[in-house]
Amino acid sequence: SARDQRAPDGERGGDSQLPPAVPRRPLTLLERTEVELLGCLIAKPLLLVDFDPEAGAPFEVEAVATAVAMATDGVAVGRTATGELMKYLFARAAELPEILRVLAVAAERAATIVDPDTVLAGLLEGRRRLCNEPRKRSLRQQLQQAIGRGDKAAADELQRQLMEFHRQDRPRGRSGQGAPVV
Repeated sequence: SARDQRAPDGERGGDSQLPPAVPRRPLTLLERTEVELLGCLIAKPLLLVDFDPEAGAPFEVEAVATAVAMATDGVAVGRTATGELMKYLFARAAELPEILRVLAVAAERAATIVDPDTVLAGLLEGRRRLCNEPRKRSLRQQLQQAIGRGDKAAADELQRQLMEFHRQDRPRGRSGQGAPVV
């Protein structure tokens, strides 16, 4: 069927910025989060001026990390409007299919983001939490093992580390001080 043709948004050839040869596969949750983050930066390029790509957690998706670095370069050379930045990015990524793929998805998303500042803040927090999940799982397993073998010192330290993750993940309350959630 025509739906299976995989042409971007119904465009065929013409002036589509994404070459038809770029394969599309479903994005993972982390890829979607990081591509959405890139979309915020494209929607409001000046966010890149103070953006720390390693804040909260380093990028897991190499193509997004590369695209953000390219976008940062673009803003540094004066490409501060979305259209200018997109032309710059697509020109720099012309021979890099994975980067073209994330740029195309991010550009589609950028067009629909009403408040890039707020969306970006939420995505950074969500990405940090998502990236911390494997470490928290490992700590829980280590804690169970330490309890199983009766190693109280190790169990106490692992419990402290887990509590620190939970403290970081807890929404910032109005009072700032609250009873620990058990």
